[in-house]
Amino acid sequence: MLTFRLDYMSDGIAMYSYMPNGDESRVGHVGMVVETGERIIEEVAPGDDCKSGAFMLLNRLSKYRKSGEFERSGMVAWY
Repeated sequence: MLTFRLDYMSDGIAMYSYMPNGDESRVGHVGMVVETGERIIEEVAPGDDCKSGAFMLLNRLSKYRKSGEFERSGMVAWY
């Protein structure tokens, strides 16, 4: 599980912070180029060793890109 928030949407890039298990002391930063769907991993959150949290959020951003609506914050959970 992770929580996320939109840091900025500028110059065609949506950049987000994500926190594994909602832990504000462990923050990573990922984003997406809205026009092309190119994924950006700027910083992996400490403890996100396999980058599973980063990839889960990037998958969510792909859905946002398709819908054209980028959420300001939220949560992603998986089993």
